Amino acid sequence: YEVDFLARAVDRPPELIQVCAGLSDPDTAEREFRALTDAARQWPDATRRVLTVADREAPFPAPDGVIVQPAYEGMLE
Repeated sequence: YEVDFLARAVDRPPELIQVCAGLSDPDTAEREFRALTDAARQWPDATRRVLTVADREAPFPAPDGVIVQPAYEGMLE
């Protein structure tokens, strides 16, 4: 499993980022969350984030510690 981005900066913790059109499809949501969960084993202190284009609603809750937000919000941070 692979995450889309690993963002690192000198002044803050690393961030694992997944980007997808939407999470309404159960297979898509499971794939995106699984990749973050797997990568968190190597980067346990990293923030885990899913950026979506269409929505933030998944057919089941995001795993603990995973932030789901519209892409425009993530780009403004």
